[in-house]
Amino acid sequence: MSSSQQKGNISRLLLTLAILALVAVLLLLAKTVLNFGVKSGKYVNPNVASRVIEGTVYDRNGRPLSMPVPVLDGSGEAVSRARTYPANFHACQLIDEVEQYFGSTIAPRPGYDEAVTYGSDIYLTIDFDMQYVLDLAVQDLYKKQQPAYVTAFIMDCKTGEILASSNYPYYDLNNEHEKGKNMTYLSSIMIDGNLLMPSLVSRIVDYQGRETATAKDINLKEKGFSSDLPSTISLLSRANISNSSILNSMPANNPKYYIFLGSWNPQTGIENNSALKDAVAIVESGLKSQSKL
Repeated sequence: MSSSQQKGNISRLLLTLAILALVAVLLLLAKTVLNFGVKSGKYVNPNVASRVIEGTVYDRNGRPLSMPVPVLDGSGEAVSRARTYPANFHACQLIDEVEQYFGSTIAPRPGYDEAVTYGSDIYLTIDFDMQYVLDLAVQDLYKKQQPAYVTAFIMDCKTGEILASSNYPYYDLNNEHEKGKNMTYLSSIMIDGNLLMPSLVSRIVDYQGRETATAKDINLKEKGFSSDLPSTISLLSRANISNSSILNSMPANNPKYYIFLGSWNPQTGIENNSALKDAVAIVESGLKSQSKL
């Protein structure tokens, strides 16, 4: 055998040994990955909650304004969840806006390492009885003036809490096709402007009844309430000469509430503010019947 043949055989032998060694290393690595995983990159299927139970939106007296309800299949099993609104159109824009603003708080995404993820409950400063009275006044004002829309609120003079808030025309929150209508003024004043939002939500409570946030925590911009706020809103409403508004305090001798009513682009009933005064009288009469004046 020539020296060149010997060198060729040695080269092939070395190549074969190298290949066998590489295969052995790859097999060992594969066995390690299969048995123990790679610590830095092993995929572990996360334990995600199978259910999310949404929170409820309440008025200041604990009456539900928005609450979750199960959607059942033919066998009676809950396949999804929807929301129902016992108040129908009352405070509809306000409730709709609060649900959008606190959406992830009320209806969070499924959590990890838990069977059920719970949303938190939102307690508003709204008093539903006062809300009902204000809605009657707003409807009366709209009927007499025929404006583009009407907005109104009742505010606690001392705390700045919004006790009732109304926009008209209304819509039924239980009708998905109507939700979101007539939001322009409410959004710009209460949410984006952040003038009233700090005084709309009093507290947030988790499913175990623990208070996780108060009105002070929610007031992120720390604007809060000041004695200038009602006059500021009144000035905003009068920015257009075609608008009509009124701001009253009740009772006159020792005020407890600020009552604001404003209509945008009214067509009739603007002489001497007669329609506005009639609406204020409806609020006053209603609050007296509820022993709130």
